[in-house]
Amino acid sequence: MLDGVVDLHTFAERPQGPLDELTRGQRQWTSLAEAKTSGNTLKSDQLEPNLDIARGQGLDALITISDKITPVPGQHPTTVDRRKLR
Repeated sequence: MLDGVVDLHTFAERPQGPLDELTRGQRQWTSLAEAKTSGNTLKSDQLEPNLDIARGQGLDALITISDKITPVPGQHPTTVDRRKLR
């Protein structure tokens, strides 16, 4: 959990998902976001290219939002090539 003031701004809408910026104190993160709900599932063939885009543009993260329940807390519901996560 974060303490203090956190600012989150979506500053570009892209076909790959919104480009977000989060600032807390002096630290700033940028990320792409991918959301799937209402029976639409996150798939590795959609996430892996977005991971490549995020890395290629020097972003800090790819944020995924889904209504799918994970089998284990803290585990992502979609399997991706682990080399893309470095």
